Amino acid sequence: MDDIRPLFNANISQAYMKRMRKMSLKLQNFDLLLVVERNEKNNGYLLVGGYDRYYYLKNHTDQKVAPCIIEDSSTPNEILYKIMRRLFLPGDNKKHNKELVLEILEESGVSLTLVADQTPFSESELRKDYKYSPTIPKVFINMNTTQKTLNEIEQLNISPEAKAFLFERAGLLRGDPDRLTGQVLNTIKSYIKKDLRVKYLTPIQQIETFKQAFNPKKTILDKLKETVNRFFFRRAS
Repeated sequence: MDDIRPLFNANISQAYMKRMRKMSLKLQNFDLLLVVERNEKNNGYLLVGGYDRYYYLKNHTDQKVAPCIIEDSSTPNEILYKIMRRLFLPGDNKKHNKELVLEILEESGVSLTLVADQTPFSESELRKDYKYSPTIPKVFINMNTTQKTLNEIEQLNISPEAKAFLFERAGLLRGDPDRLTGQVLNTIKSYIKKDLRVKYLTPIQQIETFKQAFNPKKTILDKLKETVNRFFFRRAS
């Protein structure tokens, strides 16, 4: 490790470090693999790939050696181009790919508890973001919905009819102006938490209230107009 020299001080996310520390006893060579070139100036090596793994090994382990791929030496600019290419996210880290592997594990009878023990996932993350709550009606689950959104709707203290309205909106095509987005859901959740009267509304009243969150610009403009009208009414009287 002491023979490897990074070319800049990389900023590595704490979330990555936390995942690596959790998996420390299960990490294999591939998980720690660095890419280096020979440093012609001092007989050491230049780090050209795997900065996140390098900083983990350097700052969170006592390892003196690391598994490395040694690439042919290149010019200073070529080295930087190479590093830049490798700073982009992997192409296979999509959530869908994780879901497919989880599905295979489940079909093999593996519990979510064991998956959480053997991977960087937490069990709560798996249940919230990768599994639909069994109480969510299957009719509302489609290729446009996400586990996180439907699970959050299911936890709201509102009527079943209002939940069904939000479930249905969450399943609309992306780009549809009536689709329930994360921003709209956060607005609704914040308002429910702030105004406890919402749970006492009738289902129709709850739905009408939540509809206002889908067009915040119009809602704000209407509120401004209402305020101006009130001022003019006072002047006239």
